[in-house]
Amino acid sequence: MKKRTKVVGGITFLSVALFIGSCSQGFDVNESFSSGVSNAQLESPASEKIIFSKVPGSDTPQEQVAWPVVHGAGGYLFTLYNMDDPANPVKLYTDTIDGVSTIFQYDDDTNYKVELTTLGDAKQNNKDALTASVASWSSLVPATVIPDGTDLFQYFNENPIPADTTQYAYEMVENGHYTASGDLNFGAVMVTLRGTKVNPPILTMDGSFVSTGGGMIVKYMTVVKTSNAPFISYSSSPDNSFNYNGTGVYVSVGREQTVQQCNVYGLASEFITANGKKYGFESLSCLNSHIFLAPDVNASMMFNLNQSFIVHLNVKNSTFADPSLYNKANVSYAMQLGNNRPDKYGYGKGDVTATIDHTTFYGLAGKGNFFNTGQALSQDGNTLVFTNNLFYESGNSNTYGKFGSGSAHSKMKASGNAWYWSDSSITTGDGNNPITVNPGFAALDPSSNPATWAFVPTASDIVTAQCGDTSWYN
Repeated sequence: MKKRTKVVGGITFLSVALFIGSCSQGFDVNESFSSGVSNAQLESPASEKIIFSKVPGSDTPQEQVAWPVVHGAGGYLFTLYNMDDPANPVKLYTDTIDGVSTIFQYDDDTNYKVELTTLGDAKQNNKDALTASVASWSSLVPATVIPDGTDLFQYFNENPIPADTTQYAYEMVENGHYTASGDLNFGAVMVTLRGTKVNPPILTMDGSFVSTGGGMIVKYMTVVKTSNAPFISYSSSPDNSFNYNGTGVYVSVGREQTVQQCNVYGLASEFITANGKKYGFESLSCLNSHIFLAPDVNASMMFNLNQSFIVHLNVKNSTFADPSLYNKANVSYAMQLGNNRPDKYGYGKGDVTATIDHTTFYGLAGKGNFFNTGQALSQDGNTLVFTNNLFYESGNSNTYGKFGSGSAHSKMKASGNAWYWSDSSITTGDGNNPITVNPGFAALDPSSNPATWAFVPTASDIVTAQCGDTSWYN
C-alpha cells in the first residue's frame, strides 16, 4: 500500500493505492488496474458507484471517496470542487490517484462535487476516458426545507417539531423571503434553522427565537427585527428535564447556542436573555455575525445572562453596534455573562473557556461597565482569551479588568486590542499595551439602511494589527 499526503488550499488529501481483494492473496495494485486489458477505450467509474464515507478516529473531519477499479487503467484524475455557489464552483484540488480511493479534510456546512476520470495506460495502448464521472456530497446536516414566503410562526404552529427527537434541522431557501409574526419557540429541542451561505434569505421577524433549554443554531441569514423583542429569549418557564438535581439551574448538557454568519438589523432589545432564570449554557457562540441596534433605542445590553453560567463562550469575528452611540452616561452592562459557577453543576473548575476575539464593539454601554462576569469566569484553571478586539466609545476603564476576575483574569491571554474614546478622561485599564488611536471609521448615518453600514478601520496601527471584526478588512 502506498500513501501520499498533500496540503493544497488548506485541504489535506491522503491518496491510497489499495490492494484489490485480500492482502494475503498477494494481489499487485498495477496488475489489478491492467488485468490483461489492452487496446481499449476506457470509461470512468459509474457515478452511482463513487462512494463517500466518514473516516473514523480522525482529529479533523475527513471523508473517504472510493470507486471500483477500472481494468486497464493507469490511474485516475481526481478533482474536488466547493459547490456552495453552483454558478461559481471553486476548484479545491486536482491530482492523479494511483489507487481507488482518496481522503479529504472537509469543512462543515459545505457542498462538494467530485469529478473522476479514468486515465489510460500507454504501455497497454489503453486510452483515457472521454468524460469524467460526477458525484456530489454535502457536510450539511439533513434538513426539512421551508418554502419561500412562509410565515415561520404559522409554519411551526401547523407543523410542530417532532416530539420524539432532541435535535432537528430546517432550511430556508437561497434568496428567500420569510416572516415571523410571533415567537419561534423551539422548546426543549435543539433546532438548527439555517439559510444559505451564498445569497442568504431574509427573515423579517416580529418575535424572538425562544428556547426552554434545548439550545439552537441559527445561521446563514439576515434577520430584520420589527419589534422590541429580544433576538434570542430563553424562557422564564424552563423545561424541567434540564433541572440539575432539583437546584433550579437548568443545564443544557451536550447542547449548543450558536449564531453564525447572520446579519441582525433593527434590534431594540437584548441579543440574548435568560429572563432572570438560571440557565447553564454548555456552549454559547456568536461567530462571523453583525448585530446592529436600531437607531435611538434605549438598549445597550447584548448578553443578559446575570444568573446563568457559560462553560464555553466564543465570540469571534463579529460586530455589535449602536449606530446612535446612545447615552454616554453610565448604563447597564453590554455583556452580563453570568454570576454562577459551572463547577457547582457537574463541570470541573478547569472546564471553562471564554474567548472574545477579533470583534468590534461600537457605542455600547456608554461610560458604564462593559462586562459583568461575576463568579462565572473567576475560577482558577479557567481559560480566558481576549485578543485583537476593537472598542469604540464603549465602556469605561474597567472594561478589560471586568472580563473575568481573580486568578482566572490574572492568567488571561490578552493582546492586540484597541480602545478609543473621544473623551480623553477615559483610559483603558489594559496593561497589555493596547492601541489607543482613533480607528478612523467613516461617518455613519443611523437613519440609513443598516445593510450599508461599515465599520472599516483606516488607522494604520489598527489595520496592521487587524483589530476588530476581520470581515471589514475583506
